[in-house]
Amino acid sequence: MVVDNSILAPTFQQPLVLGADIVMTSATKFIAGHSDVTGGLLSVRDPELAERVYFYQVRPSPEHYIPSPFCRPWSRRPVRAKLIRAQLITVLMSALSIQVRAMPH
Repeated sequence: MVVDNSILAPTFQQPLVLGADIVMTSATKFIAGHSDVTGGLLSVRDPELAERVYFYQVRPSPEHYIPSPFCRPWSRRPVRAKLIRAQLITVLMSALSIQVRAMPH
């Protein structure tokens, strides 16, 4: 099973733990904060599948982009604040759900 986990990201949902074989996560959205880095992550559960994915990642071709070492600091910076952002999102979504439940149906 392949899961796109770009919206919830690994902070809120871990599909590999729930039985997924391959998980795609957008590094551009939740992890990097939308503006600093364009990229994605592919996580796999099976070591054999990981080897196959790695082969395609390192195979040189125009459609297989591997970020430069200069992108690393830009990716790490938002990760440091991810817990704070996740807590804030959780509080805001809880408040929103209370308001939605209070609305007349």
